This record gives sequence, structure tokens and C-alpha cells, in this order.
Amino acid sequence: VAALASGKFDFAAGQIIDADGGFHDAGDHAMFGLPQGYTASTLGWGYYEFKDSYDKTGQTEHLKLITDHFCEFFKASTKLDGSGNVQSFCYQKGDGDEDHAYWGPPEKQSNNCRQFWT
Repeated sequence: VAALASGKFDFAAGQIIDADGGFHDAGDHAMFGLPQGYTASTLGWGYYEFKDSYDKTGQTEHLKLITDHFCEFFKASTKLDGSGNVQSFCYQKGDGDEDHAYWGPPEKQSNNCRQFWT
């Protein structure tokens, strides 16, 4: 029942799931898949176009750290079936009303945030 209330139950798979990681959206405590996907792809495209500039300014390793964090979240938030097809995807972590009411660092916020899965 707790998994149902937290949004961490995938009805299609019949199991408890949790998408760890990700980046907070716009300074609040909710996490949305679409802005994260856009940001990750924009950063990747910037590196593709301007790799020399990242290297010259010493930002390549930092970019790799950030993109690894994005990839870890996208892997955790995508569940595949036995054939390798996408079974479900976590498109949002956190409840907008609840998260906007919390005023403090994300490290001290409860980890029981609601997750929305397709």
C-alpha cells in the first residue's frame, strides 16, 4: 500500500520501482523528464559542436559527469520488458503542490516523493 501511495508501483510490471537520480527543475524540488531530456540533449549537442572549446576551458570532465548523471536517471526511469521494448517510463518525480510548499535543501527533503509512470 505504501508503494501505491508513493507512486512507486508499476501496474504494468506488477512491481515496486524507483527512479533514482535526476536533476531538480527550475530550482524547485519536482523533477520532470521532458526538461531533463531537453537539457541533456542540448548539452550533448553543444559538446558535439564545440568540443574544442570544452577541452580548452577544462570543462569536458565536468560535462561528462553531468551527462553520466542524466544517463543514470534515464536508465533508472525506463523499464523494459523481456523483448527490450519500453514497458514504462517515469516522466515526473515529485508532486508540484507538495514540493513547492517545501522550503529547504533537497538533501533534507523526504525521499518518498511521488513518481508518475506511463
